[in-house]
This record gives sequence, structure tokens and C-alpha cells, in this order.
Amino acid sequence: MLQNNTKKRSSFIFSFFALCFAGFIAILFYCQAINPEKYISSSAVSTYSVSVDAPRGEILDINGNPLVYNEQVNTITVNALDFPKENKEKNEIIIALINYLESKDEKWTDVLPLVFDENGEIAFKEKSETAISWLKSEQMCAVNPYASARDCFSVLIEKYELEDYPEDDARKIASVRYNMDRLYFSASIPYTLAEKISITTIAYIKENGHFFKGIDAGINSERKYAGDGRTASHILGVIGAISAEEYNAEKEKTDLLLAEAGSDELLIQQIKNKSYSLTDKTGKNGIESAFEEYLRGYKGTKKITVNAAREISESYSLIPGAGNTVFLTLDQNLQEIASKSLANQIMAVTSEEAIANGLHPAGAVVVQDVRTGAVLASASYPDFSLNTYYDDYSSLANDPGKPLWNRTLQSTYSPGSTMKPVIAIAALEEGIIDSDSICYCEGTYEYLDQTFACFGKTAHGGINVEQALQHSCNIFFFEMARQLGIEKMNTYSSLFGLGEVTGIEIGESEGILAGIAYRESLGMGWKAGETLLAAIGQ
Repeated sequence: MLQNNTKKRSSFIFSFFALCFAGFIAILFYCQAINPEKYISSSAVSTYSVSVDAPRGEILDINGNPLVYNEQVNTITVNALDFPKENKEKNEIIIALINYLESKDEKWTDVLPLVFDENGEIAFKEKSETAISWLKSEQMCAVNPYASARDCFSVLIEKYELEDYPEDDARKIASVRYNMDRLYFSASIPYTLAEKISITTIAYIKENGHFFKGIDAGINSERKYAGDGRTASHILGVIGAISAEEYNAEKEKTDLLLAEAGSDELLIQQIKNKSYSLTDKTGKNGIESAFEEYLRGYKGTKKITVNAAREISESYSLIPGAGNTVFLTLDQNLQEIASKSLANQIMAVTSEEAIANGLHPAGAVVVQDVRTGAVLASASYPDFSLNTYYDDYSSLANDPGKPLWNRTLQSTYSPGSTMKPVIAIAALEEGIIDSDSICYCEGTYEYLDQTFACFGKTAHGGINVEQALQHSCNIFFFEMARQLGIEKMNTYSSLFGLGEVTGIEIGESEGILAGIAYRESLGMGWKAGETLLAAIGQ
């Protein structure tokens, strides 16, 4: 009987431990095979690397006065680590944030190429071909190239689960979600939803942090310009979001440099820190574009660690390096004087009647150091403010006066009487005249079957080369042209760099030299009388 009870107890104990062991095996199998994400995330430490932009270099005048500098602004960024995973929560946060920003007249980043037309129907945004092409692409809506705006909008509504929202709200949410996807929003790439945000808005987001999950306040640098932003506006240029074409071109350069770097890890890291991402800004024109390589710094790298308790710690593995300062030959004071004087002079000689009849007053002025050729001032009228360039762009681009056009460098004009010193030097060098040679001006000049006149038909009488330049006498230079001929005139013009590019860094239109070759390129002949007109810059 005792032996039988002992066997029973042994069997019970063995069965109990076997059952416990089987339970442990089942729990282990469930944790590791059935639902590993839950238990891995509870103990694992996640580390992410985030790129940190560098401050852009400043642009100073010849005396060190800032023409373009940086000013810190508040931003709203979305952090993927804390941003909800479900569409419903994402959408609720986004529309609540947009509604608050709009109630405070603060702008948010809206680049979706879909807008509502005057009839309230969704339509493609004008002049947005590249953005529309990407919207239709396989990566986004995956629709046919001929798909309508409504087709694309319907895909976005379904993709982001926006069916329960009014179309206006749905479009706003879709715009943010679309741009997040376009810029590869992730833990390593935060998304900037708005810039230049007030402290009041930042405080509101912080106070409601329990709702605005993943929404952070950040600081970014914004380009600011001297004075009212009109000083040298055609010269300095602006920065803007990098385009797909610019990004692809820069990526090709980076890939080539990385291939040449081989296994040099330090050089590879330097190249990567100077490379561009889709969220970067770059110089679009003027000095900002011409000196992009120098103004742009190198990015830093911030390491973000998330522990099991969802506590986030940050540390820099590489501090960002600011861009270089660029000094110009421009003198800010002289530039401002030249701009104001140009505007005043143009308006003084332009009648109200002419403006009423459709004349658009315009002009340009350049001041150079005669010893070095350095440009001390360069102004074009009408001008614009760099501070409001993007806000005013539509009106500026459609202005018939073409204020965006840099008339000092992009336009070509007849040189007028500035051509006369070159002709005088040519005549002296060729021995046609000396400093004492006299030419008689009667106010008109007969050549072949044509009659040419001095300005205002003024008769200067007998004058030498110095007096001819002093009075800008046409007749004197007509006679020099007759004796020199167009070929010799152009030879000396070329020696002075006329008809050629100057080499200025921000781009320019190349001039031409009047002559037989140019006329023939237009399918036209050269008339003898035109040699005389060329001598006075006409």
C-alpha cells in the first residue's frame, strides 16, 4: 500500500513538471515564432542616424557689410519615431495642425500639384509638369500618363483612407502625405511641415503634445537680405528647393566621386556629407548659384537612440560645418546710390503719357573700377525685393516690365557713343591721324548716295580727336570709319573685348560685332554706309 502511494506521488510530480515544461515551451514558441515583434521591441535598443543641415555661408560686400545672411526661424517637423502608424491617427493630427496654422495665417508646405478650379473641381496645377509626372508615376498613384486630376485625387483618397473627409480637407491631408512619400519620410529623414512659425504656435503644439504625437518644434536658418531686399537683387539671387533634375545631376556627380574615392573611408564620408538630398535647398540664380559650392557647408550626423522604455537620446557623431563666406567687389553704399539714381533718372525722362500708352520704363547701370575692371555696382530697373521673391513671383513673372530680367547682363544693346574711343584709338594706332590732325564738321556728312548727320546737326567746325571725343562728334568718326574699314574697326574692338563675354561669374549674354560675317549669318548683306554707323555704335 505504501509502495503504491509512493508510485502515485512520483507520477504526479513527474506529470506536473512535464506540464510546466510544456507550458514554457508553448510560451517560448508563441513569443519567438507567433508574435516576435511585441517582445523584441520591448527589450531592443534602436539606433537611427539623422542628417543635420549646415548653415549656409554669408555674402558680403567689398567692405565686409552683409548683403545676404542667415536668420534662425522656428519650424514644425514630423518625427517618424513617435508619429502614429495608422492612417486614421495620422490624418487627424495633420488636419488639426493645418487648421490651426491657417487660423493663425501661418503657411505650411503645400506642393501637391492638384488644386480646385473656379468651379470647385479638382484640376492639375499650371506649370507643374514635373510634379504631375511624379504624381502619376509608379511610386505614387501608378496611373496612366493620360490620367485626369480626378483620377489621381481618387487614388490618393483611397491610399491614405480619406473617404470620410470633405474634399478640401482631404486635399490638404493628401498634400502632406504625398510630400512625405516624395521625400522618403522615415526615422532617418524627418519631414518639415512648416517654416517661419510663431512662438505662440510652438507653445500650442507643446501644450497639446499628447495629441500631436511625433510633431516637434525645430530651428532652421532662413536667408535674409540687406535693407528692403532690393539691394543688388538681380546679382545676389535666391535659394530654393532642389528640383528633380538638379538632384539627379548632383547624384551623378556624387556617384562618380564615390567611385573615384575607392576605399578611402574619410574621403567617402566627406563626399557623402557634401551630397544633396531631396529635402535640400540650392542656389537658383545669381551669386547663390554661381558660388553654391563654396556657400554650401557639409552636413552633420546626429545619432538617435531609442531604448526599451521609448526614451530617446541624441548625440552628434559629426558636427555640421558652415559654408564659406563669399566677398564680392560690390560696394553696398555705391550700389544703393546707383539703384536710386537710375530709378529717379528713368522716371524723370519718362512722361506719364508714355507710360499710359504702354511704355515700360527700364534701364541699367554698371560702375567699374577703371584700374581693375572690378564691378563696384550693378543695377537693373525695374527691380524687386529678394525678401518677398517667392511670395511675389507670379506677379513678377507676369509683369510686362519684366522686373526679373537683369538688363545689365542678360540684355544686349547698341553701344552708342561708347564705341567712339575704340575708333579713335584704332585711327591713331593705324597712323590715319595724330593728336593734332583736324577734321572739319559741317553738321552733315555725304557718303556715296547717303547723307549722315551729327547729333542735332550741330556743326563743330575744325576739331581734333580730343575735341571730337569731348563733343561726341559723329562726323569726325564717320570719316575715321571710312578710312579704317569695318574689318580693322572690328580687329581693334576685339582687342578691347567688345563682342565677347566678360567672364563675370553669374552668367551673361554675349555681344556681337557689327560686320559682314554677322550680317551673312542672318542671310543679309553688308552695306557700305553701315560701316559709318558702326563707328558711332549704331
